[in-house]
Amino acid sequence: MKKLAFNVAILLVVLLVAFLVVIYLSLNTIVKKRVETMGPALTKVAVTIGQVSLSPFSGLGAVSDLVVGNPAGYKSESSFKVHEVRVALQPKSIFSDTLVIDEISIQSPEITFEGNLTSNNLSKILENIQASSGTDPKAPSSGTKAEKRYRVGSFVINGGKVNLNTSLLGGKSSTAALPDIDLKDIGKDSAGVTAKELSEQIAQEITKKVLVAVAGSLNELSKQVRDTVKDLSKDPLKNVEKTTKNLKDIFKKK
Repeated sequence: MKKLAFNVAILLVVLLVAFLVVIYLSLNTIVKKRVETMGPALTKVAVTIGQVSLSPFSGLGAVSDLVVGNPAGYKSESSFKVHEVRVALQPKSIFSDTLVIDEISIQSPEITFEGNLTSNNLSKILENIQASSGTDPKAPSSGTKAEKRYRVGSFVINGGKVNLNTSLLGGKSSTAALPDIDLKDIGKDSAGVTAKELSEQIAQEITKKVLVAVAGSLNELSKQVRDTVKDLSKDPLKNVEKTTKNLKDIFKKK
């Protein structure tokens, strides 16, 4: 009798472990699928990730190799890419109507700005999000289940780089540092925000900070040009060759 009870206990432990493994693997698959379906539905560009590693028990995890594509008509292969996104969420909220995310942390992303200050790939993606319905086209249309909502305590981007591919630089490419981003308490004062509202807030902030980086790069470029041309005004005959070389160095590709 004792042996039977022991065997039953072992079987229950094995079944419990198997159940937990299924939950863990299913959760990661669900998150990956949702990102790669809702992302394009909102942005109208390709969104891919390498893998998701998220614990349903601690709420800690990461999304690796996130790549956001570019709208039609833009040549760069991506608008945003990062090796890893760290996430901390409240496990008990995973299967509730409102997912509570304590922190989303993105380190050293690479953003590509293509176009000009009024018409560019990032502003086009933002327009796409604003014009989207905000619903997953592949989701079942039962009409009974409430739309998932989100609360985000902190959304942080540090150490980002902006690749500048703009006519404002005479068709040449350059790079600039992305100012850090730190958004707090998204959806805190409500029942949370929808995926569309969350994406729009994040896209607006990224676009704004990228434009700051572009303006700073153009200002620095103008200063270099002004300083270089000063040499020519001092002694045109003597400094013309030096000034020409310096201007070429300023506008050459980095």
